[in-house]
Amino acid sequence: MAHTSGRKSYARKRKEMELALGKEPDRLTFWEVTHKKKNGNFVNKDAENSLVVAGDNNLVDALSPNIHSSNASHDPTNGGHKKS
Repeated sequence: MAHTSGRKSYARKRKEMELALGKEPDRLTFWEVTHKKKNGNFVNKDAENSLVVAGDNNLVDALSPNIHSSNASHDPTNGGHKKS
């Protein structure tokens, strides 16, 4: 799917957004920004439909950068359990 970040890496774009917003953008917001043109239109209909589906399915929470914080007891190096 096409994106609009040009030659900027996603890491650089994310950092710019973090400085502008005062916090790290969630994944859905970042995805939206990188799939819209400067005039605010999506790069194509697929990009727009993907965002609508994600929003309709309440995936904003599932795609947040803190997704693993609620799963703090998971430790893949110990069979999936937190070490005591």
